Order: sequence, then C-alpha cells, then structure tokens
Amino acid sequence: MRLIVLALAALAVTAGCSASPEVEPTREAPQSTAMTTTTTTAPTSAAPVEIVSFAGKGCELIGPDLLAELDINVSGASKGVAVCMWDDPETKRRLMVRLIGDHDPLLEVRGAPNPVDSAVGGFPAKHVPEGRDNLCDIYVRTAPEQGFAAAYGIMDGTVDDLCAGAVRAAEQVAEKIKG
Repeated sequence: MRLIVLALAALAVTAGCSASPEVEPTREAPQSTAMTTTTTTAPTSAAPVEIVSFAGKGCELIGPDLLAELDINVSGASKGVAVCMWDDPETKRRLMVRLIGDHDPLLEVRGAPNPVDSAVGGFPAKHVPEGRDNLCDIYVRTAPEQGFAAAYGIMDGTVDDLCAGAVRAAEQVAEKIKG
C-alpha cells in the first residue's frame, strides 16, 4: 500500500513539473525549425503562371538565338501538347521542354542523387546534376501543381557544362511565359 502511495505521489510531482513554465522553450523549437526550413529554399518573386495556357506552344518558348547558342540547328518537333524536342543529329545536341500541368514538377527530382535548389526567373527550381542520360534536367514550378522541365544534352560524349545549357533554356521559357 505504501508503495502505491509513493508511486502516486511521484506521478503527481512529475505531472506538476510538466505543467510548469519551464516547458515554454520546448514550444519555441518548432518555430526555429520552420525558419531554418524556409531559409534553405531559393528566393522566389515571380507571380504564379498557369502553364496549361501554353499547351501545344512549347516549341515557341525557345528562340532561334538560344538554339544557335546551344549549337542546335534544327526546328523543334512537338511530341503531343506538352513536349517539344530539338534533336540535332549533326551536332549531337538535344534540348527538350516539357510543360507539366498535373503535379508539382519539383517532385520529379525526389530520389535523385544530390538535387540542387535554385530559382529560375523568380520561380522555385531544382536540377539534377549532369551525368544522368548525358542530360541535365531542370524542373521549375510556376504555380501550384504546375510548371515545366528543360533538359539539355550532348549525345556524343563530349564534356560540356550541360546544366548551363539547361538553365539557359529554362530562363528563356520563364521569361516568355511571364510575358
């Protein structure tokens, strides 16, 4: 009986301690964690853009000057309403723009090794470093559950900064869709 009374007394003392003001710092910890999380993402400032309004116009989002800069000398070929592909057999350069209207494009890098957070044209973006299929892929969110992807590659094994080409293409798409 004495053991039960002592156990109840210890429980009452412990319960009384957990209600003390000393617990307040524990409540502040999630706030500082949230602040840390928000500072690790790239700054964004662009107004949301509904990418679905550009369906079927993907080939119009890359201009001839950029194609020349990327050493692509062919016209884009539409692959449905969401994809445009430039595949130059002479220079072995490939560029692809894909409009994404049904999910968050940033989720496409989930599971990829070392995705890099960035911003393109004020929109949040992520890219997967070079080496995957001789392409660099960059994914850009333009509105909730919408955005686009740009991929640039050299199919002859030449060493080049593939991600610079992909980012350059993504920047041009972002500027054109913002109007």
